[in-house]
Amino acid sequence: MAAADIQLLVNTVFYIAIFVSGFVISIPVGVVNINNGGNCFLYAKYDKEECVQYSGSLNCNFPIYFSVFACIFYGLAQTCYNAYAVYKSTKDPTVGSQMWVMPFILLNSLVAAVMTVVACMISVGFDNTCQSFEDITKKDSCALAENKHVRSACNGPEEEKDYDSGNFYKLFHVAEVAAWMCWLIWIALVISGIIRAVRNRRLRTGKADKANFAEADPTA
Repeated sequence: MAAADIQLLVNTVFYIAIFVSGFVISIPVGVVNINNGGNCFLYAKYDKEECVQYSGSLNCNFPIYFSVFACIFYGLAQTCYNAYAVYKSTKDPTVGSQMWVMPFILLNSLVAAVMTVVACMISVGFDNTCQSFEDITKKDSCALAENKHVRSACNGPEEEKDYDSGNFYKLFHVAEVAAWMCWLIWIALVISGIIRAVRNRRLRTGKADKANFAEADPTA
């Protein structure tokens, strides 16, 4: 039995990390939404210490749904695909050179680009909410806003509703770190794909050169 293809093995580990990251991003953002009655706490603005203007639902739904579909579902599919390829490579070392590469380079590049947007949305939205709280309350830490009674539509025509801010500071911080780590892994996968494409091209070129040499010199 031959040794497993190291690059395929590393890619499998990367996809497992992305699969896990999908949960670590989507669950914290979703929990904060639930604590606030389905309202988005990213980009929320404080009018008073207990009065919050929530932002549009897209600011939270986009990171959640993207993490579910691009990280969890796609990450799981790629984990299974690469894990099977690793298993096959122990019997056939040429498996890696036979796999499709360019479609996954393009797809992973697209996902990495959108992941940049998702990570920025979480980071900037989190920072805006915290900055709003600190400006209104003159407190030096957004963590002090955790587990506080909050109200929506304090000065608006809508009906006021009471919520609990919960552990939003910790949860958003976890989601933020996971999002940027996930982005780095997507970039690593794109680079890995490019390296694989270059290796495969050189391998095919080498085989073609050997074939041409054999035709030119029948005694070889």
